[in-house]
This record gives sequence, C-alpha cells and structure tokens, in this order.
Amino acid sequence: NTPLAFSQYFNDFQYFSEIVRGYSTDMYLMYGQAVKDWPIIFRPFHWGYLLFGPAKGLSFFWINRIIVLFLVSFEFGRIITRDKRHLSFTYAVLITFSPIVQWWFAVNSIAEILIFSQGNVIVCYKYLFSKSIKKKIFLGMIFIWVSIAYVFSLYPAWQIPCAYLFITVLISIFLNNCKQIKFTKNDLFIITTSMIIIIGISISILFKSIDVIQITKDTVYPGTRFCTTGGISFFDMLKYGFNYPLGIWLPLKDITITNNCEIARMFDFAPLGIGLAIAYLLGNNKRDYIILNLIILQCFFLAWCIFIWPAWFAKITLMYNVTNRVILAIGVINIILLIRTISLWDYKIPVWIQFVLSILASIFAIYTVYISGSDVFKYKYYIISALIVSSLWLFTLSRRTKLFCIITIMTVLWSGLGVNPVSKGVASIYDSSLISSIKEINKSNGGKWIVEGNELGIQNLPIMAGAETINSINTYPVLSRWNVLDENGACKNIYNRYAHITINLFNSETNQDNAKFVLNSPDHFTVNMKKDDLKKMDVSYILTKQDLRPFSDSYILFQLLEKDNEFNVFKVNYLR
Repeated sequence: NTPLAFSQYFNDFQYFSEIVRGYSTDMYLMYGQAVKDWPIIFRPFHWGYLLFGPAKGLSFFWINRIIVLFLVSFEFGRIITRDKRHLSFTYAVLITFSPIVQWWFAVNSIAEILIFSQGNVIVCYKYLFSKSIKKKIFLGMIFIWVSIAYVFSLYPAWQIPCAYLFITVLISIFLNNCKQIKFTKNDLFIITTSMIIIIGISISILFKSIDVIQITKDTVYPGTRFCTTGGISFFDMLKYGFNYPLGIWLPLKDITITNNCEIARMFDFAPLGIGLAIAYLLGNNKRDYIILNLIILQCFFLAWCIFIWPAWFAKITLMYNVTNRVILAIGVINIILLIRTISLWDYKIPVWIQFVLSILASIFAIYTVYISGSDVFKYKYYIISALIVSSLWLFTLSRRTKLFCIITIMTVLWSGLGVNPVSKGVASIYDSSLISSIKEINKSNGGKWIVEGNELGIQNLPIMAGAETINSINTYPVLSRWNVLDENGACKNIYNRYAHITINLFNSETNQDNAKFVLNSPDHFTVNMKKDDLKKMDVSYILTKQDLRPFSDSYILFQLLEKDNEFNVFKVNYLR
C-alpha cells in the first residue's frame, strides 16, 4: 500500500498511472490511492498525501484512521450502552486495537469499513431523533458522504458482512424506539433524494473505471471467485474462529501454521457475549431487538462458515463474495452483544457457576494457544493466557464492570499497540542510496524496470522512485504483456489475476526446464524468463542480486550501472 501511495508523487496524483505495472493503471478504484480528481472527496484519509509530502502524508493517513476509528467507535458505543461512558470507551478500545484490526490496519480498508459503517449508524440514529428540518437536511448530506465512502472502501469480503451487521443494528434501533419516531413528507423527500444522489455519484465513479471493473471481473482471482463457503467443522470454528487469547502473543511470536495476519481475530471473549445475550432474552420480559436480531445474524454467519449453501442463495445475498473473512463481523457481533448485555442487565450469577465458567474459559484459552503454536509457545504463555482470560470472565460474570473494563483495556492495548512499529519520517526509503540511484537513473533516461529474483516486497521498491516497474504489484493483469510469452494462452489461468509477481531470469544457453509460468498461491505467480524475452517485454532496467554480465552476447549487453550492498542495477542494451 505505501509504495503505491509514494509512487503517486511521481505521477502528479493522476487517476491513471504508468508507473505501477509499467502500464496504465487505475489508482483510485482498484487499490484506493490519492488522486487529484473529485472522487477523492470520499477518501478523506488520503487527503494528507495531496496536502503534504510522503512523510506527513503517511502520518496523516495512519494516525487519523486510528483516531477517527476510536472516536466513531466510542460514539457508536454510547448508542449501544445507553451512554455508559466506561463501557463505550472499552468498546472503542476493543474495536480499534483488537488484533485483527491492527494486523490488517495498513490494507484492505479495514479501518474505513469500520469507521463508515458505524458512522452511518450514528448519523441515522441522530436523524431518527431529530425534529429540526435543517438538522435533518445536514444529516442527510453527511449520510450521502459516509455511504459513498463506505461503498468505495472496496473489500467486499469485509464490506458485505459488516453492512449486514450495522444495517441490522440500525433496524433494531428503529424497532426499539418505533413509538417515538415519526416520519413526515419531508423525511420521505430527504431520504429519497439522498438515495438517488448516492446511486448517481457511485455510478459516475464506477463508470470512470468501467474497463478496469470488466478486466477484474474476468480474472481467475478474485473475479471468478464464487463462495458458497462452508466445510469448516464445528471444532475448527472453535479452534480458529474464537481463538482471541492467541492475539495477546501475536506481537511477540510468529505463528507457523499460517501467518499472524490470517490467525488474528477480534478480542471478543467468545462465546461469553452470545451466552449472556441469550440468558438476557430468556430471563427478561422486555425484548431488546439489538440483542435478538444480532443473535439471529450471528447464527446465520456461523452457519455460513459451517455449511455449504446453494449458489442461488449465495448470489442473492451477495455472500458469494464473502470468504472466511466473515470472522471480522462475527467478532464485532460478539463484542456488541457482550457490551450491550452488560449495560442493560443487572444479572446475578451464582458464585460456583462464575468459577466453573471462568476455569473452562481458561482451559479453552490454553487449548487455542497450544493448537495454534505448540512449536512456538512455552508453558509460561499458557499460564498467563489462562490467568488473563479467567480473570476477565470472572469479572464479567460477577458484574465487576470497572475491573472488567480496566483489565480488558490493558490487555487489548497490549495485543494491538504491539503489532505495528512506531516510525518517525520515511528516511528508510528516501535516504536509501538504492532508491536514490534508481531515481537518478530513471530521471536521466526512463524506461521499464523489472525486479529479478525471489524478492517479494522488493518488487514494489522501484515505483517509490518513480520507475515504471512491470512486476510491481499487479492489481489487475496486463494480459497483452503475458500473451507475448504465452502465445496460445495455455497459462492464462496463472497470470490472469491480482498478483505479486516473481521474475526469474535465465541465460538462453542454459538448459532451463522450469515452466514459464508457475502459480505459487492465489495472489502470487512466478515467471521464468530467458534473456531473449526481455526485448519482447520492452525491459530497459533490471534490479537483481544476480551478476548478469556473463549473460551478455552479441545480441544483448547487460551493463552494470549501480551496485548497492547485495543489489545490482543493470541497463539492458539491445544490440540488434
């Protein structure tokens, strides 16, 4: 995300960039970057890139998303807790600093999705209880902006379940207060006009990128992905869906069964929230629609994970876009149910039940940490996990709310604030001699670059110096480029995708039996090229750890321009 953002400084923030992929690339829609075009109105956290340099732009983007997510979550918490501030504050910490949010904070619009979805509930809540027509018009304008901002926080696997979640909350608020809410003709006009404007603006932005949308729809990944999900056993859901205690240790240890991002979850106390919520419904005469409807929605989300669903159902519900990423919404529901129930219900649970449930929760905590990292963690990690979880459950069940809030805040801040490094400035990029060399070479005599070798991440380095880089992240494919190397289209299923691209270069005289295209994972493929393919690809420069000078012959000359530690920059001179 950051290399793409920094590349825009060399593109004058145009909507389409030749720097990324070394080919005209939509920078607004497909990977949400800052552009000097009116749709940037709906990407407020990118405004800093337009107003400041890369360092302050990145700071504006990163810090403001944390601040605004916390403030919006706090205001949303005030709604679901009936303005109990200590619980609202705890809810805001749980949303902002839970492991899954912080591990994914830089990408895929996780902060924006949570900000704008909760923000829309807040705006609508204020609207429902407002009597001033001027205030309602103003709130209608805010609703338009927040809704479009949500639409273009493009990551359907999170957007769709979160939309279900917060629309359910909004409907439930209306049902809880329907006797106090009255609609007039003015309300009908404001709501109808707002919806028309939202649809109109969204279509106009999408139309600008219509070709890109079609290309993406036709890709193997993610375009043709169609999820009917399911196939996850109940016990796997327990192990990997509700393993919130593991988040305490993710800032300190690398998990080996997968990566830390994929295993991170909301710190949601599951299944404590849904258990208390069901007990509340059974033990109280007064119905709360927020609790009732979220339990129903939670059952649907859990069933979506466990069972295989018909394709027609997946399509009409839009859930065909939703993979196991639904776990984000499941975690948020667990948190809302817990905080809402604590705020509404003055329950009294027998002491022996409190201790039994707390001990069971601590055993489950040990189990989830163990199965996720038996080769990583020692006994002290299991003991500390058990103590923290059992304490939190005991404070909750015994209604020691202030202690629950204090320990929860301390635990979640530890698990979240420890994820991302604290950096000042971007000297690691712009004081880099390699970046400076690429920038100077590209400025004096531009051309297309490739990064050679298995250097994932480094492929995006030249674009931060303004160099057009063929195998920088391909947010959507350049089929015409790969067709040159695959004339009959036999490998189209490999390269027709969103992808990180590894390029390995071989001497034409070398016996090279590797397949030309190799699929490493759904978003990563390797291209094994001979030096003769470089001319077909119009490559001018190569960043590599190899010494390519022995590859030179009477047709092609590899000229070493720069050597920086392990990396070499070669100019490719075509002699014939």
